[in-house]
Amino acid sequence: MDVKRDPAVVVAAVQALALDCSRLLESLQEINRGDKEPLYKCQNMCKQCLSEKATSSVETKLQQYAQAMLDFTFYTESILTDEEFPQERCQSQVEKLLKQLEIPLELAQKVLPQKQIADILGVEIYECVRWRQGALLYMLCSIINEDDNRRERNKDCFLQNILKGVEYLTGMLSIQRSKNANFSCNDEQTYNLVKEGIYSDTHVLNLMYTGEMCYWYLQNMNQNAESNSKDSVSLAMKGKAALQTYLRLTEGPLKSCGWSSDRAIQLLNTPYFS
Repeated sequence: MDVKRDPAVVVAAVQALALDCSRLLESLQEINRGDKEPLYKCQNMCKQCLSEKATSSVETKLQQYAQAMLDFTFYTESILTDEEFPQERCQSQVEKLLKQLEIPLELAQKVLPQKQIADILGVEIYECVRWRQGALLYMLCSIINEDDNRRERNKDCFLQNILKGVEYLTGMLSIQRSKNANFSCNDEQTYNLVKEGIYSDTHVLNLMYTGEMCYWYLQNMNQNAESNSKDSVSLAMKGKAALQTYLRLTEGPLKSCGWSSDRAIQLLNTPYFS
C-alpha cells in the first residue's frame, strides 16, 4: 500500500497534534495566560478522532484533524493579537502558525491526491484555514503599518507579509466561486452575492481586508525593485477589484445590512487604484 494513502498516516498526525496540545496545556497549568478553551477543544477533537479510527473514513479523520489544528493554533494567535504582535518574537510565531495551518491541507493532498481539498475537508474548513492565514497577516501588517519606525526597519518583511496575506485572502474567495460556477437562482440578490463568491459577513470583510492590504503595499513599495514593480501592478488590480466588489455589494444588495462604504470609496479615490 502507498504510505501516502494509508489512513495510519492521518492517525499519526492526529497523535502528534494531541501530544503537542497536551504538552502546551501542561506548560500552562500554573500560568493564567489567555483562554485555554481552544486547546481543550483541540484535545477533545483528537480524542474523538483516535477513538473512531477503526470506523470513520479517511475524509472524516482529515476533517477532524483540520478542525483540531484550527483550535490548537487559535490559542497562540489570540495571544499574539492581544499583545499586539510583540516585535521581538511575532514574525517567527506567525510563520509557525501559517505552516501549522497549512499541514492539514498538505496532508489531505498527499492522502487523497485524486480529490480536491474542498471535497476532502469540506468548503467551510478549507475556507476557514485560508481566512485564518490571511486575517492573521492582515492583523500583523495593520499593527506594523501604524508604527513608522517598525515598518521602515522591516519594510521587506512587511511587504512580503502583505503579498502572502493577499494570496491567502483571494484564495479563500475563490474556493466557493469555483465550485458554484454554474449556480442559478431566481432571486437576483442571492444570485449576485453567490456570483461574487459572497456567502457570509466574513467574505464581505475579506474584500475590505484585501483592498486595504493592497493599498499598504502600494504605499510602501520600493519602486526601484523590478519584482516589486510587477507585484505592484498585480496588487493594484486585485485591490481595485476587491474594493469595487465591496462597494457594489454594500451599496447594492447589502445596503441595509450595516456595512460602511466610506473607506472603500476613500481608497478607490487614491492614485494607487485609479
